[in-house]
Amino acid sequence: LWLLVSSLLGYALAAQEDILMELYTATSGNSWLPSVNWGQGTACSGGWLGVVCVGSDVTEIHLAGRNLVGTIPPSLGTLPSLRALDLSMNRQLTGPLPASIFVSPTMGWIVLHTCGFTGPLPATIYLPSLYTLLLQDNQLTGTLYSLLTSSALPLIIDLRLSLNNFGGTVP
Repeated sequence: LWLLVSSLLGYALAAQEDILMELYTATSGNSWLPSVNWGQGTACSGGWLGVVCVGSDVTEIHLAGRNLVGTIPPSLGTLPSLRALDLSMNRQLTGPLPASIFVSPTMGWIVLHTCGFTGPLPATIYLPSLYTLLLQDNQLTGTLYSLLTSSALPLIIDLRLSLNNFGGTVP
């Protein structure tokens, strides 16, 4: 049993590293300002800049204004203990927002303002622990229906959506 648990834990840690390296690759990590220690050791013990861990679990990613270029890989939203994501102020971070980051029981805040994101918000939003969502100053489109109705964001305190191209009525 111990070998099975140990093997699964090792796989989970490797999976976290793989997901973070997908982010690094998809956003031109070699050009980040700076990209200290990424890919060396493990994210939680190797001091990867912008990565915060509790024990061996990645819980926060802070890469605001680091010159990220590209798109967010969908796998980023699958980090099981991620509570905070800040990729703001990276104008060349573009494309649609992955649906996976909008379906998380643990996410407490998402800060993606002042980037180049385009397209609509995901149709399904389930963020029961989210209290801060900052998406202002992007090129997002569509309606806000899935975001502002039902119980998608029951704890939201700070919601910023200005300077986008949303349409329709506010529910």
